[in-house]
Amino acid sequence: MRFMKLYLVRLAKSAIGTLYVPGITFTTISTVDGKPGINTLTHDEFIAGSASLEETGFYEEEIHRITETYGSMVNVWSTYEFRIEKNGPVAGRGINGIQLFFDGTRWWIKSAFWQSESPDIPIPSRYGG
Repeated sequence: MRFMKLYLVRLAKSAIGTLYVPGITFTTISTVDGKPGINTLTHDEFIAGSASLEETGFYEEEIHRITETYGSMVNVWSTYEFRIEKNGPVAGRGINGIQLFFDGTRWWIKSAFWQSESPDIPIPSRYGG
């Protein structure tokens, strides 16, 4: 999906109850002082924290995907690259993990988390690195 996180932000403003399960979480994974850590956001926190993306510019494009399914669960590993300007140079890459749930009628997004690529954590070839 082209420009995914900005797309998620735009959708998230009105998607609660129509796209996401109640209580959805959005989690960033980062390294601070050499230790991995997480920052988990509620739906409302994700919207509030991402509002500036539309103003400052953030264009994310999926460049590789692996989808794994078991029963009513799906995990999507979506490798992305992002730009600050729509047609500008690539500013970074990373991997999104998106979990979905099938309720017998349709799919719902249960959670989304992501981690940016770094020199210490390059994207493996299995994920399009």
